[in-house]
Amino acid sequence: MIGLKRAKRQKPGQHAPGRHARGGPEPLDGTDHVAVRVDPEPFGVAERLTAAEVLKKKFREVKYREAYDIISVDSFLDRAAVTLRELEQGHRTLSNGEPLLSAAEARSVVFKTVQFLAGYDTDQVDAFMGRVTSTLDLYSRG
Repeated sequence: MIGLKRAKRQKPGQHAPGRHARGGPEPLDGTDHVAVRVDPEPFGVAERLTAAEVLKKKFREVKYREAYDIISVDSFLDRAAVTLRELEQGHRTLSNGEPLLSAAEARSVVFKTVQFLAGYDTDQVDAFMGRVTSTLDLYSRG
């Protein structure tokens, strides 16, 4: 076969320069973890979430590792569901006149974390939050 090179075999525990042992990019800070950017819309097609979908969403609960506090996530998602319900009905403010949750507010939310107590899986929550902010962006564009 012309033009094909056989990949070099590496010894166990050895990895290519610039690559993490598990195949990803080498961490910048020398640690054994890599920050992963979750793209909520991998194909560029945004699908609007409904208030009902937000209220029904369940996340995996984890223990003994860093997780998001269940109460802080649920409280925020309740607020997001109220906002989406109002937007679905064509309203631009809450019934009491207060402003709706904005995509910028959703992007900047910081959830309390827990480590040895039950909490929500951070990757699942982060991915879903990407969908929430995308939906709020779609409503803000009209």
